[in-house]
Amino acid sequence: GARMSLSSIFNFCEATVISLHETGKYVLRLDGRSGKQLLFEPDLGNHVAAGVWRYGVGQKLMVFVESKWRELRVHKVSTYGNQHILEEVGKQRRWEIDLN
Repeated sequence: GARMSLSSIFNFCEATVISLHETGKYVLRLDGRSGKQLLFEPDLGNHVAAGVWRYGVGQKLMVFVESKWRELRVHKVSTYGNQHILEEVGKQRRWEIDLN
C-alpha cells in the first residue's frame, strides 16, 4: 500500500504499490486509470513518496460506486494503504474502497 508520485516520464501521476514482481520491480496501480497496472523499477530520480489519504470514522463522502454517485460515511479505516470501509447513509450497505 505504499504510495508514489511518479516523475515527468509518467506525467507526474500517483500510484499505489500492489506487490513485488518476480523480476524485482514493483507492480503499481495508477490512480484514476481504472485499475491499470504498471511494472516499475524505482530509482532516485523517477519518483517521490506520496501521501496516504485517511478519512475519519463518521466522515461523509460523495463516492462514485457501482456506476453512480452515492453519499457514503466512513465506517472503518483499514490499516492497509488508503482502504476504507464505507457505508451508504441511511442503508445497511457497505463497500471496502481504496480512496486515492
